[in-house]
Amino acid sequence: MSRDKEVYSFKIVCIGSPAVGKTSLINRFVANSFKEKYIETIGVNILLKELKIDNKTVQLSCWDVAGQTHFGKVRNMYYRGAQGALLVFDLTRPSTYLDVGDFHDDLKAAIGGKDIPMILIGNKKDIKDELKGVDKNLLKEGLEPIETKKGEEMKQLIGALRFIETSAKSGENVEDAFRTLAEALVK
Repeated sequence: MSRDKEVYSFKIVCIGSPAVGKTSLINRFVANSFKEKYIETIGVNILLKELKIDNKTVQLSCWDVAGQTHFGKVRNMYYRGAQGALLVFDLTRPSTYLDVGDFHDDLKAAIGGKDIPMILIGNKKDIKDELKGVDKNLLKEGLEPIETKKGEEMKQLIGALRFIETSAKSGENVEDAFRTLAEALVK
């Protein structure tokens, strides 16, 4: 098989707290679509996407893993065999940022402590941008934009390759996040 005909297949998991936009990110990446209505993921959804990287065909099996606490026991089963990960939090909900460490630790335990390429994603950049300049006292409880430097700090803490702010709604930086992970997997 010649080098330009090589096909690489990778299992990646998209993990994080409920309602951070994991499903929306994968749908934006795979089908370039976005749905406004939130529908809770039950267990796991798997979508496939093929892309070209350096004249190589890369097939990503994107596992959208439910973030709800009650899926905790089975969630680790879905992590097994993951070769890459997208750890996602909501740029407007600090509680989801604080959960990143727990999701990271669960992932590492499930894959036997191996180091795999990870991208930290702060999603809902469109909403964060809308909140710039709004008096924090006027925001509803639990809603507070997370500064980019906090994302960079978390990236260092968990050993992610990059921190990328995305908007599944507009598509901003979504392709970049998945492509960066795929490039690291090919290397």
